[in-house]
Amino acid sequence: MLEVLAALAPSLFVALLFWWVIRSMLNGDRREREALAKLDAQETQRPGPGQHRAPEPEPEPEPETEPEPGPGPGPEASDDDVPGPDREPSRGEQDLSGPGPGSGLGADGTGGVR
Repeated sequence: MLEVLAALAPSLFVALLFWWVIRSMLNGDRREREALAKLDAQETQRPGPGQHRAPEPEPEPEPETEPEPGPGPGPEASDDDVPGPDREPSRGEQDLSGPGPGSGLGADGTGGVR
């Protein structure tokens, strides 16, 4: 009989410890909720600073307007000055679209190293 109690003692101790921890957590949570409810009740009973005035309305957002069209590019602008995918680079410009002759890179971009 004593051996059975000795075998069950650790399990009973852990069960009691678990029960005590859970009970303490629940009681603490209950007390915290009661304290918060008490504070909320006190705050709703007394008027705070500025509560006697009506709330100010929020300002309406300004409507977004489209910018007025300007006179456009001047006579000095031309299609050559506008970069784009449709035009070829002029002399002196670099073509950065990919590997080309003299770049040292092969068609697959590896430079011939595998």
